[in-house]
Amino acid sequence: MSDGPNGPTTADRAISTTVIAAAPEDRRTLCAIGWVVAAFASFSCADAIIKWLSAGYPVLQLVFTMALFALGPLAALVACEGGLAAMRLRRPGLVALRAGLLVGNSVLGFSALKLLPLADAYTVFFAGPMMITALAVPLLKERVGWRRWSAVVVGFLGVLVILRPGAGTLGLGHLAAVASTLFYALSVIVLRRIGAAEPGGGLLLAQMAGLLLATAPTLPFVYTAPHGRDLALMALAGAFNGFAQIGLLKA
Repeated sequence: MSDGPNGPTTADRAISTTVIAAAPEDRRTLCAIGWVVAAFASFSCADAIIKWLSAGYPVLQLVFTMALFALGPLAALVACEGGLAAMRLRRPGLVALRAGLLVGNSVLGFSALKLLPLADAYTVFFAGPMMITALAVPLLKERVGWRRWSAVVVGFLGVLVILRPGAGTLGLGHLAAVASTLFYALSVIVLRRIGAAEPGGGLLLAQMAGLLLATAPTLPFVYTAPHGRDLALMALAGAFNGFAQIGLLKA
């Protein structure tokens, strides 16, 4: 049967096929965007809680409790990915290196949140993608065009303008924020070296295990017994962080 004025033409069918094929890709893109937005909203909530709690509790204790309570959401992820038996790591050395870098990122990041206003800390944290781009050239041998280099330079200049280093207001908090961001950028570089071979749940469990192992020995020296409300806030911050980690993984 030939196409007629009352039926679809060959061109119509081609367009329809293209639209149908593109629709799942569009949905995946929208879903990824949704996960990223939810993840960073969760990170922001967790950081705000940590900022509040840091006035009365040591940073190392807050890192420990955050990692401990993040295990709840991560346990659900591991169960969905086949349980602990499916979490076998293929490149444990690189996974351990990434976990160690994220220990530095968390401890220094929480220190920055304790010492700085949230706006100042986040100004430095937002330099993370620019650091990743700059480090990818020597460490991953990536080629970066002049447009991306221009964006990196402009971004760094923007951070300097906001922080005003010549105004005499920079202190340990700013140094902690910069170091935390550098550790984060290096962890992303290592993650790119790891590739997609490792199970997501395994990567996140290794990350939390690193945080717990690094901070647990310090608790006898820094532990402050939390009140009921503060303990609930610690649990909430950990849950937000765990969900945020899963969100970035799903994106």
